[in-house]
Amino acid sequence: MDVFAGPYVHLGGDECPATEWRDSDRARQRMHSLGPRAEAQLQGWFMAQVASRLAARGRRMVGWDEVIDAGGPRDAVIMAWRKDGYMGRWAAELGHHVVMAPEYYVYLDWAHSDDKSEPLAIRGATSVADVYTFDPVPRGLPEGARKNIIGAQAQLWTEYIPDTDKAEYMYFPRLCAFAEVVWSPPGGELAEFEERLARHLPRLDACHVNYRPLA
Repeated sequence: MDVFAGPYVHLGGDECPATEWRDSDRARQRMHSLGPRAEAQLQGWFMAQVASRLAARGRRMVGWDEVIDAGGPRDAVIMAWRKDGYMGRWAAELGHHVVMAPEYYVYLDWAHSDDKSEPLAIRGATSVADVYTFDPVPRGLPEGARKNIIGAQAQLWTEYIPDTDKAEYMYFPRLCAFAEVVWSPPGGELAEFEERLARHLPRLDACHVNYRPLA
């Protein structure tokens, strides 16, 4: 909190190996004293303790959507990455502020295509067109919950990213499609976007960006 002056502090909370706590005497003792029946609820208790310390200092907790499973703080901002946006819908309906980040659409560490010539990636494939179909506000979300969708985020995890050139290749031009859908009203036409994107690529050339060619 001394380093970062912003109002939010991201605590993570995803993929926590709660099964290890089944073999921990200390974890079982803590569960017995607190009353939760499942190990995941112990994570929720812990996250709530840290969130309360943040709140006492004027900060707000952010966490991945597993925080909901764990019964984490109700005022936490949720980063929704699982189940193609369903978790974001659920979190928004529960009253959480939500940043949409569903992996199928906006995890840019996935390959651009299933072509074997593509660089090694963790999964495949998410194309420019796939990213363009991303709707930050889930369709059919009740009006009262729509206001809880406060933003969206694209991720580039770097297990398979050895250098900046590879990072730029994975980012672009998919990041252009992401910017389009989060900064524009819904209802855009893919063909019209692709035409503008082709005209935009010389700008990336001028900036020496190692983007993936469209063809």
